[in-house]
Amino acid sequence: MWNIITALFYLCRAHFDYDKMKDNELSFQREDVFHIWDTMHDGVIGTWRAQVVTKQGHETEVGIIPNKSR
Repeated sequence: MWNIITALFYLCRAHFDYDKMKDNELSFQREDVFHIWDTMHDGVIGTWRAQVVTKQGHETEVGIIPNKSR
């Protein structure tokens, strides 16, 4: 018998700059890369729970980002 584990993840690159408005949000610049953990954070459409991915491929801080320019 085979045990199969499927790991799905979603990476995205920002297409706009954003300055956070709340403490739990992340500020970012165009071209920043994120590992997306939740595409509807707390059931709210338009908010993603994301983790910053550095140019070296390391994942750092986690926070909320908008999924489009507001």
